[in-house]
Amino acid sequence: MEKITRITNKLNEQIVIDKYLLFEWKLVRQEEQGRKIVLEFERDDSVPYIEELRKLENSYYEYHIGPMFLSIIFPIIAFIFLTIFLVLMIIQRGNFKTEIYFPSLMIPAFVFLLLGVLITFLRSKAINKIDVDKPIKEAEMREKIKQIKSKN
Repeated sequence: MEKITRITNKLNEQIVIDKYLLFEWKLVRQEEQGRKIVLEFERDDSVPYIEELRKLENSYYEYHIGPMFLSIIFPIIAFIFLTIFLVLMIIQRGNFKTEIYFPSLMIPAFVFLLLGVLITFLRSKAINKIDVDKPIKEAEMREKIKQIKSKN
């Protein structure tokens, strides 16, 4: 028996399970440890087509959903810069130096906000790619595995 343990997060748990079940692994243990998910798989390595199956498994692209914290952190940082700018503007009413504070606070705020939007856009695009590509790739792999099994 061949055994493997994978540690993943809640977002990628089903993606990892789908991949290993596709290549004839059996899920024997699934345990949540804080934010991490520990998955243990095993499969019979005495089947005659195991080497071809391993080659297919190694060639399979492993999908992964990135964390969302950057999509949240960057807008928060932008909000902090904007708040500091507005507080300084209120505190220094008549003595407010726009030529100093605007570039030093508002430009970074704008940059962080754009980074947050960009990361959110790229993340949603990656999730969409997984939704579209993964079923197609899995169907192709199932067909290849079927062919390998029929040869042996």
